[in-house]
Amino acid sequence: ESTFFSDGTEPVMYMSEDSLALAAAAPRLPASRVLDLCCGSGVQGLVALRNYAQSAVFVDMNPRCLNFAKFNLALNGLTCQSEALLLSDLRDGTLPVGGDFDR
Repeated sequence: ESTFFSDGTEPVMYMSEDSLALAAAAPRLPASRVLDLCCGSGVQGLVALRNYAQSAVFVDMNPRCLNFAKFNLALNGLTCQSEALLLSDLRDGTLPVGGDFDR
């Protein structure tokens, strides 16, 4: 259940090639509400808010991830567009927020 790599680094602190590829490939169609599951630093939700989404919900099981996402939202002036930052382990099969999402 480790959220850290075996070499001691914490992945939430770094932009991986996967994150950059997902951000580049994200659709740019207008969306009312998006969900960033396993949000890490929140980069996917931030890209959505910056480019095409009106609001976003961020979910992760690691409290440090949510702290990074909250910091990054503030740093980018997007805090008011964040609907929620939720601590949840999705392995139990439940989503901690209701409603519909566009992406």
